[in-house]
Amino acid sequence: MAMGVFAKWQPEYAARGLPTFPVKVIGNDKRPAIRGYMKVGSLRSEKLVKQFADASAFGLACGRITGLTILDVDCKDERVLGDALARHGATPFVVRTGSGNFQAWYRHGGEKRQIRPWGNELAIDQLGDGYVVAPPSEGKRMAYEIVQGTLDDLPNLPFMQKAWWPGDHARRRLTRGRTEQTAMATLHARCTQLRYVR
Repeated sequence: MAMGVFAKWQPEYAARGLPTFPVKVIGNDKRPAIRGYMKVGSLRSEKLVKQFADASAFGLACGRITGLTILDVDCKDERVLGDALARHGATPFVVRTGSGNFQAWYRHGGEKRQIRPWGNELAIDQLGDGYVVAPPSEGKRMAYEIVQGTLDDLPNLPFMQKAWWPGDHARRRLTRGRTEQTAMATLHARCTQLRYVR
């Protein structure tokens, strides 16, 4: 049996203290190939390699288990990524996903998992819990790719700035200024324009 992506890269992530698990990618559907994936530690991750030696994709938990928070930019426009990094802080580790979108990886600072926390018009998720598919997994259209940094950067990631916290939605309704509204409208316009162009 040929060695799959998971079997090849599990030791690389494990060497940096990040336990991984196999993921099944079928079309737009991405789901862990095992139960209890959020509790996978280094020993079980190593054993999973033998059981899923040919797995072409893998993931890892976000949050306190791995110490990672992922800013998931659900847009292919690099300008949107740039605006997100300007808002939340630069990070040395950036990934292009199997759909051509982006992930910016940060050190976990207690953030929660929030889908579209800054509004549906801004296609960005904050993943401080749950899991994320990791590079170089095979994705829907292409392999997940590290476009900035290396795995050696992962132990020294910065904390994410301006993270979303419970209660921010109510405060935003009261305090969100014209400048932030304009910035979000610009990001939304860029993603929308890109969908029609492509």
